[in-house]
Amino acid sequence: MRAFRFCWIGGLLSTLTLAACGSGPDPKNQGAPPVTKPAADDLAGLARYALREPTATVRGDELRDAGPAGLAALLSEARHRNQLDARLDPLIDRVAGQRYARHSQLYWYTDLEKAKAQARAEHKPILSLRLLGDLRDDLSCANSRFFRVVLYPDPDVSTLLRSRFVLHWSSERPVPKVTVDYGDGRKLVRTVTGNSIHYVLDERGRVVDAIPGLMGPTPFLSALSSASQFHRTLAGASDELFSKRSFAYHTERERSLLEAWKSELAALRIPVSSKDARALDAQTSRLAAGRKTASTLPVAAAAAVPRAAAKAFTEGPLIPIVAPLPTFTSNDLIERTTPEIWTRIAERHQKFGRETKLSRESRALMRELSPRALDDRAEPVALGDTAFEALVARFEKLLAVDTQRNRLELSLALHQRLAAFPNEDFQELNRWVYSALFLTPRSDPWLGLTADGVFTALPSDGFETAQIQRP
Repeated sequence: MRAFRFCWIGGLLSTLTLAACGSGPDPKNQGAPPVTKPAADDLAGLARYALREPTATVRGDELRDAGPAGLAALLSEARHRNQLDARLDPLIDRVAGQRYARHSQLYWYTDLEKAKAQARAEHKPILSLRLLGDLRDDLSCANSRFFRVVLYPDPDVSTLLRSRFVLHWSSERPVPKVTVDYGDGRKLVRTVTGNSIHYVLDERGRVVDAIPGLMGPTPFLSALSSASQFHRTLAGASDELFSKRSFAYHTERERSLLEAWKSELAALRIPVSSKDARALDAQTSRLAAGRKTASTLPVAAAAAVPRAAAKAFTEGPLIPIVAPLPTFTSNDLIERTTPEIWTRIAERHQKFGRETKLSRESRALMRELSPRALDDRAEPVALGDTAFEALVARFEKLLAVDTQRNRLELSLALHQRLAAFPNEDFQELNRWVYSALFLTPRSDPWLGLTADGVFTALPSDGFETAQIQRP
C-alpha cells in the first residue's frame, strides 16, 4: 500500500446591557432588555448579534445560510470590534464550514447542489475537496489538516480561491483514528492512512480537472490557475464539445508532464528510454489524436485562452503546440524514479526555488497549534524559536517530496484517466482515485490495516464492530 507521510476552544462572556435610568420599574429588579434579532438580510446586524454570544451555536446558522457573504460580514465585524482571535474559532468555523477559517477566510459548501447553484450564479468553477473525515474537525485526515495549514491560509492561495472558485467539500468515509493509552493517564491520539484530492468541477458538476494530494503553495496555485483557465473555454459547452476539449486538454497535459518528469531525471543524469514498444505506440497514438482534436476545435475556444507567449504552454493547451511526442512512457519514468530519486528531485527544487516555503500566515497557524518537543524525561515541552525553525525546515523538506510526486506521478495518472474518460461521472472517477491511485478502495472497510493469515493471539484478531457501515 502507498505510504502516506501526511498521514482552545473558548467562549466570550455576553455583555449585559443595563436598563436606562428614569421612570419605570426599579432596574435592580429588572433584567437586561432582550436583544432584537436582525432581519435575515441584515448580515452586519446578524454578525453583531452572533458576536454578543459567540458560544451559542445557533447564532451562526443564518450567517452560514447566507453563504460567503455571511462569513465576510462576521469577519468584518469581528475585526472592527477587535475580537478576531482564537476565542471566536467555534463560531467562525461553524459559519465557514472549515476548521481554522479565521486564518483562511474561506467559505465551504457541504451540499454540492448548493455549490452548483452558486457556481451558475457567479459563472465560476467549483473546487471540490474530497477527504476522509470532516474538514471542521481537528482530526480529519492528515492531508486535509495540512491543507488547512500550508495552503488555505496562504494569502495568494486564499485570494485566488475566494475570487475564482466556489468551494465545496465532501467526505469519502470517516477517518480512522488510533489511540495509544499508556496506562498512566497519558494518551496519544492520531489518525492513520487516507489521502485527499481537490476536484475542479463546472457548474453542472462535470469534472474539469483534479489536483491530487498535498503540494506546496506555488505548484498548487499553478494547478488551480491552469484549471481555471481551461474552465473558461468550457462555458456553455455541450457534453460532446466538453468531451472533445477535455480530451485535447488532458492529453496535452499528459505530454507536458511526461517531458517535465524526464527533465527532472535528466538534471540528475538519469537516462530514460522506452522498454515497451506496444505501450509507446498506444501512447503516441493517443497524444497525436489529442493534438489533432485540438486543431479541429472552434476558434472561439482558443481565443478564450490568453495568447501571451509566457502563458501559452501552461494555459493554452487547446492551442496546437508544435513539439515532438515523447519516446518513452510513464511506466519507464516510474521504473527509474525510486524513493531516493524523488528525494533528490525535491532537494533540487528546494535549492533553486521557494515553491514549498510556508507563508507567514501558515507559520503563524503552525505556531498557534503549539507543536511540542520531548525533554530528557520524554515529557512534552513547548518549542523554543530555534527548535520551531528546525521543525518548519523538516516539514518543508517532506512537503517538497510530496509536491514533486503529486505534481508529476499522480497528476500524470489523473490526466491519463481524464483523457480516456472525459465525461466520466464525478462519483465514478472518485471511486477510481481512491481505489487505483490512493490504494484505499471502498471495498476494504479496514483500509489495509488488517491482514489475512496472520496470528495475533487476540480474541477475534482484535476486531470490534457492531455493524460495518458500507458506503
